[in-house]
Amino acid sequence: MIGHYLHLPMAHWGKIGGLSNARWSILQTSPKGWHLAEHNAGSILEPVFGEESGADVPDHVR
Repeated sequence: MIGHYLHLPMAHWGKIGGLSNARWSILQTSPKGWHLAEHNAGSILEPVFGEESGADVPDHVR
C-alpha cells in the first residue's frame, strides 16, 4: 500500500523493509504528492486533553 501512495513501480515495493512489531510508517502529503516521512516509527507524542491542554474545560465536563 505504501508503494502505491508513493507511486513506486510494483517491482520496487520490496525495497521498503518490513515493520517491527507495533511499528508503523508515517506518510505525509505535500504539493508534489505523498512522501515517506518516517518508516518503522515507534512512538508519537500523545495528544493532551483537558486542563493540561490549556483549553477552557466547562464545569459539566470536569
